Order: sequence, then C-alpha cells, then structure tokens
Amino acid sequence: MNMRIDCKTWALLGVISATHGVSRCFMVNYLLWLDDSKVGDSIDKALNVGCPPFHSSYSYVWHLDLAQNRIIKSLRFHPNPILVSSERKRW
Repeated sequence: MNMRIDCKTWALLGVISATHGVSRCFMVNYLLWLDDSKVGDSIDKALNVGCPPFHSSYSYVWHLDLAQNRIIKSLRFHPNPILVSSERKRW
C-alpha cells in the first residue's frame, strides 16, 4: 500500500504515537487494522473490563501550535488524586 500523508496529519500521528511509545508507521498500521476490524467505541468497554476506567480520572493533553512550531504537554486530573489523598492524611 502506498500512502501520501500531509504534514499536519503526520505531526498529529507523531504526537499520538509518542504518547503510546510506538513509531508513526506502527500507529498508522494499527489504526488501519482497527478500521478493518470494525472496532469503534466498543474497544473502550472491552479494555476496561474488571479495572477502573482511567480516562475518566485524568487526561494527558498535547497542544500542537504549528504556527509557532511548539508542542505543549499538560496532565489534568479530575478529581486531583494528589490533593484528595493529602487531604485525607491531615491530622
């Protein structure tokens, strides 16, 4: 298969693959496999069986500023587990 991916999409794939610790090529192949397997939102239910859904307690956000050639990473908690655990330990 021969694909032409534009620069913005390739940069976004780079961010997504970096957050998962894989190469861009692997991520493209994996996304194509998921699409071919007809996997949609059901994967969330399949992967979270028997364990807490971590996606509802934190988010790892990458902001791509292509005009300024910057990437800003932020980790957001809701509720913040650091504050909740420290408040419980107060004497």
